[in-house]
Amino acid sequence: GADPMSAFRPTPAGTRYGRLVVTRDRLPGETHLDVRCDCGTEKAVAHNALTTGKTVSCGCIRNHTVEPGRRYGRLVLLEQRVPGQKQVRCRCDCGAETTVWFGNLTKSHTTSCGCAFHDAVTSHGQTRSRTYLAWQNMIARCYRETATGYRNYGGRGIAVCDRWRSSFETFLADMGECPPDLTLDRIDVDGNYEPGNCRWTDWATQARNKRKRPRLTVCGRGHDVSTPDSYYEARNGMRACKQCRRLTERARYYAGSAS
Repeated sequence: GADPMSAFRPTPAGTRYGRLVVTRDRLPGETHLDVRCDCGTEKAVAHNALTTGKTVSCGCIRNHTVEPGRRYGRLVLLEQRVPGQKQVRCRCDCGAETTVWFGNLTKSHTTSCGCAFHDAVTSHGQTRSRTYLAWQNMIARCYRETATGYRNYGGRGIAVCDRWRSSFETFLADMGECPPDLTLDRIDVDGNYEPGNCRWTDWATQARNKRKRPRLTVCGRGHDVSTPDSYYEARNGMRACKQCRRLTERARYYAGSAS
């Protein structure tokens, strides 16, 4: 199989996310990065919060003045944003003017007046295809906290590369259409959704490609199961305590004798 480390792409020091600059290279398995804000504040921020645009400053941006003409995706600021102002007026590239929440602009939650979504769902004609559904689910479990499985994806720092998150067409070009009975799988289960780390595979292969769980050394009743003579392999592959089994069998024996 492919080497999981070959799919890992470190975040080098100097990478900028909004007003934050990474001060130390990201290592495999790290979920937080050391960053320095333009205001001089240093702190550790979750990698997923940076890549998704959820965190763009140390918090000082709430008291930050933004001049007209600043671009956020397809939107351009029409008026000066003063500290404490929550909503701003913008003009979209399509010509429409709209009022949006400033926080949604800085976090890239709002990037257009709504025309970007319309363009996305009408340009490729695959809104009901298995491939489009896989793309939607991939983004949801990484960025939507209410999505099923978010705890094991976005909650662990798993992200979608900018190339795929911003465009279904580029995802389709890189991955091709989803074959029947296959699902989207990451080769390195601790890596991001990005070219080189994803494949279409069947459920059996995906079920085997899981995070390794640490072996138990103590059972639920507190008995030691660290030595080979203290446990046996259960059907699910976990260690089952021999002492617990003896106690259970003894209890059943006496219960049968009493009856």
